[in-house]
Amino acid sequence: MPITLLDGILVGFTLVSAMLAMVRGFSREVLSVVSWAAAAAAAFFFYKPVLPYVQPYVDNDKIAMAAAAGVVFVIALIVVSVITMKIADWIIDSRIGALDRTLGFLYG
Repeated sequence: MPITLLDGILVGFTLVSAMLAMVRGFSREVLSVVSWAAAAAAAFFFYKPVLPYVQPYVDNDKIAMAAAAGVVFVIALIVVSVITMKIADWIIDSRIGALDRTLGFLYG
């Protein structure tokens, strides 16, 4: 079965993704997914306290709700990302850093 151009491109993307994941490490890759999930959960659960501050500026209730959730999401993502970067740096600098990078390559 011949290898097509699309197969070559997909293999190239997979190898680039694996190399980037190896450089970042498994812990950082997993923690980045966790940070996005945590920010989404924070936006879902905590947009209501922010909503009264947004409503005077936006007439449509649905847009105000989306804006409040967006503000909470961005702030939570920044805070959680800073925390997860510190944790991932600590893991990479520890004795299990080589294992973390190897697992990152497999994850990528």
